[in-house]
Amino acid sequence: MWVAYITTVWTAEGWLYLAVVLDVYSRFVVGRAVVEHHDEHLVAAALRMVLGWHEPVDDILHHSDRGSHYTSQGYQELLAKRDFQVNMSSKGNCYDDAMMKSFFSPLKTECLNRHLYQRRAQAKQSIFEWIGVFCDRQR
Repeated sequence: MWVAYITTVWTAEGWLYLAVVLDVYSRFVVGRAVVEHHDEHLVAAALRMVLGWHEPVDDILHHSDRGSHYTSQGYQELLAKRDFQVNMSSKGNCYDDAMMKSFFSPLKTECLNRHLYQRRAQAKQSIFEWIGVFCDRQR
């Protein structure tokens, strides 16, 4: 099962959007993308990163919320092309995304909320370094 979610990051240059795909079994970040625009290309880039590194086994369940980026035709076609089983949070149920929120909470507490990033590039580097450390701690 892969879980996908998005969060925002503020910098002095403006917002960044971080999309993450988390493998539920290993709790590793298997896909990530950070861009300046919030659309289906963001989540597609995170999923394509996973597909570039891993050939999914049969019966991968892809879970996300019901945001427009995940329900977009292009993203749904990308999932269908790889025969993913698609599961989305039920409307108004915050517990469906608990695993991803438990990933983003320490990211924000330990990394993002401790700094006011002047440049987007600084924020991206900090995020990617933190994700590497987070995955090492999970091992």
